[in-house]
Amino acid sequence: MRKDAVGFFWDDTPPPPPPKKEKEKRTPPTPTWLAADYLPGLEEALRFPVHVMTDAEIQTAQSRGEILVNDDEVYPNYFLSMFLSRTSKHVIPIEMYEGHPLNIPKFEWILRNFETTGFNSLNFDMTINAMALAGFDCAQLKQCSDKLIIEELRPADVLRAGKVKKLDVNHVDIIELAPLSASLKTYAGRLHVKKLQDLPFHPNTVLTPEQRAITKWYCVNDCRSTDAVADHVQEHLELRKEFGKQYGVDLRSRADAQMAEEVIRQEIKKVTGKFPPKPKYGEAVGTEFFYKAPAYVKFNTYDLQLALYEMQTSKMVVGPTGHVECPPIIRERVVTIAGRSYKVGMGGLHSMEKAQAVVANANLRIFDRDVTGYYPNLILRNSFAPPRLGHTFLTAYGRMVSKRTSSKALAAAMKEAGDTKSHQYIVTQTEADGLKVVNNGTFGKLSDPFSTLYDVPNMVQVTLTGQLSLLMAIEALEENRIPVVSANTDGIVVACPADRYEDMKALFKSWEQQTGLETEETEYKALYSANVNNYIAVKPDGKTKTKGWYCERGSTHNSVLSKNPEVLICSDAAQAYLAKGTPVEETIYKSRDFRRFVSLRVVQGGGVKVWSDDHIEYLGKTVRWYYAKGVEGEIVYARSGNKVPRSDGAKPCMELPDEWPDDIDYDWYVAYAYRILSDIGAIAPKEEVS
Repeated sequence: MRKDAVGFFWDDTPPPPPPKKEKEKRTPPTPTWLAADYLPGLEEALRFPVHVMTDAEIQTAQSRGEILVNDDEVYPNYFLSMFLSRTSKHVIPIEMYEGHPLNIPKFEWILRNFETTGFNSLNFDMTINAMALAGFDCAQLKQCSDKLIIEELRPADVLRAGKVKKLDVNHVDIIELAPLSASLKTYAGRLHVKKLQDLPFHPNTVLTPEQRAITKWYCVNDCRSTDAVADHVQEHLELRKEFGKQYGVDLRSRADAQMAEEVIRQEIKKVTGKFPPKPKYGEAVGTEFFYKAPAYVKFNTYDLQLALYEMQTSKMVVGPTGHVECPPIIRERVVTIAGRSYKVGMGGLHSMEKAQAVVANANLRIFDRDVTGYYPNLILRNSFAPPRLGHTFLTAYGRMVSKRTSSKALAAAMKEAGDTKSHQYIVTQTEADGLKVVNNGTFGKLSDPFSTLYDVPNMVQVTLTGQLSLLMAIEALEENRIPVVSANTDGIVVACPADRYEDMKALFKSWEQQTGLETEETEYKALYSANVNNYIAVKPDGKTKTKGWYCERGSTHNSVLSKNPEVLICSDAAQAYLAKGTPVEETIYKSRDFRRFVSLRVVQGGGVKVWSDDHIEYLGKTVRWYYAKGVEGEIVYARSGNKVPRSDGAKPCMELPDEWPDDIDYDWYVAYAYRILSDIGAIAPKEEVS
């Protein structure tokens, strides 16, 4: 008889699941930073070790055309508008507090006679400045600040309520030139500025003279951070200036997609004599439509045929936000080709490999084939135009794409000839770069409900057609026994048998003729991938290409501004090991660039390092640290006391050291570099690193 028999029957009830491990409840750290006697950096603030410009120096700076950074601080009893010269780095503080009235004539002269730069300044600082010039006192300015920040009212509404006109001054807001949506502190941290500092006192604090001095010194650091970000986006600003001259429009404070829309509007006006109409917000909500594949999209294998059928028979709807509500059958669709899985949907095609190492040899070559002008050419080749714009859009957009192709080719020819210092080369390269921004940004506007170019059905046409087109190429390659090892949005990586290279080229040529798209080829010596979005590729010349976790730059703008640095020395060590055989330890121990050892993380609510009961250090919402020997505990969230991920053994370094630290935990960095090599399939797993 069975041991689990119960009477005439046996008990098939599954065993109860193990009890869930209770999550440790932590106590938030004592908020010493909110105490009345919290005066961080008071001694330095009172010294104010930065030159304050005299009136004569201000006039000289204006005559030289110097640009000023501007940043405001607003408290119930204190208003500060700080200016910092981007040339001399000297400052001009304009203050208002009890016993110190605002110098309105000087303040207004500076704003009207200098070009100024700020961060999120068109919405906030320039609105507050207009109110201050109109005679509002500190308490009234604080009310305006709360309406902008807390109530999220539009600047125009705040100005209208105060019966104040918008400032008409020469000002550039760089927030839209920086990629994605991060705070000034986060962008500054990504640029490795010397000092990271959060607002020292709650905005509702009635400041004492000491707190006022600290706030004033803090504002200087914010201006320096803005200056650093402005330096980094200078090339983007120059592009906007150049295109603004061509079209008679100020594009300096516009994002890529905003600039693209304005340029296309101007081009359409050239064709029709008038600007194109904008859609009424919300009119598309509830619209139902189906995807229709171009006639050239055809497959031989059943799974792909089924996927195509599902995509064309699944009803799509424009949701309440004005964006497409993707049916689950498309959003969650995975297709299989030659045993390899690919995820499709609205976000782009992605293969699903993990811990994969592909290394070339005498019998195998590795090629990355990227589609050039992916979105622009999909739009033009398939005439995906917003219905209300029709042929005029395609004419204007086609002109931009062709012009970019010509400028790019001319710049490349001039570079090949060694002519990279002439004015003509600079103008041509600038035009090519700017048109790339315009052409790619146009696609982004198809999904913007506030845009002239808004058109959800054609946005879906572009994204799904692009994925299906790449799947056609993958199917053709695999059917001809040329393996595809990775695919991502606009590119395919092929592990091509050495004797089949010409066959591979012929297949891509045929595909290009079918789709009207073109590809560019890059050869790799090896490809090491944790997954499709995180890899290290080694080229035949020993140079490396990285993406995701191992890359210093984020994918947006290919910029360090779009990615937090995280122990970059470990990626450096892994790349040197794979490309040159350099021991991991050698790269790490020899480095003297401290910036490669730090990690940066955004901590909601603020991060805190509890050194002891008597030493609690508030770090701020953007935290920077390195791993040091002898450091116990972790960094915690101010609100909950929970650990900030991966902060065990972390030593805060909100201000970069002047000398090389003697407590760097080299063993931690070496172990983590080996973990990277293990994650990408280059070596067998080693000891885990937390």
